[in-house]
Amino acid sequence: MANLSNQLTELFVGANQLSGTIPQGFGNFVNLIRLGLEVNSFSGIIPRDFGKLPNLQGLRLNQNDLSGQIVSTLCNNTNLFFLDLSFNQFEGGNIFDNVLMNCQNLQYLDISQNNFTGIISPQFLQTHSSLMYMKMGENSFSGSLPSEIGKLIHLVDFNVSHNQLAGGMPISLADCADLATLFMQSNFFQGTIPPNLA
Repeated sequence: MANLSNQLTELFVGANQLSGTIPQGFGNFVNLIRLGLEVNSFSGIIPRDFGKLPNLQGLRLNQNDLSGQIVSTLCNNTNLFFLDLSFNQFEGGNIFDNVLMNCQNLQYLDISQNNFTGIISPQFLQTHSSLMYMKMGENSFSGSLPSEIGKLIHLVDFNVSHNQLAGGMPISLADCADLATLFMQSNFFQGTIPPNLA
């Protein structure tokens, strides 16, 4: 595929029976805009050279057997607005500050069904107001749900179910005026439901 490195803009091989590790070399596809490797049996880690795709806007790696920590270079792709890493075995703490902070244009983020730990970063919420879909269910996130969630004024779908979050439900959720789907079950939230959510 080396001969395609300067002309390939979209590559979709999802929903096949592909296995093994994701090979190095994707960084050569400098004009790649969308990459879909979802619903296969890929294992191992995300190659570091995924961070060399300056035009990448959409990346789907969901429903594989990928593991390890997310490479910090992944969000060198400042154009990335769609990222789906769900249903894998990824791990690591504070993925928001350590990896995702540089993905400044994210609109769709799905990291559900992995082994992530740490807190939901207030700074990440503060600086990513473009997010419309944020799905983090079935991980091991802890701490409270920051009041900065209200900064996501375009948020439509928010899922933090099946984690280890605690504390109260922030009243700032009501600032997410477009919110249509909210999943917070199976955590340790306490107190009352803010009346302004009604």
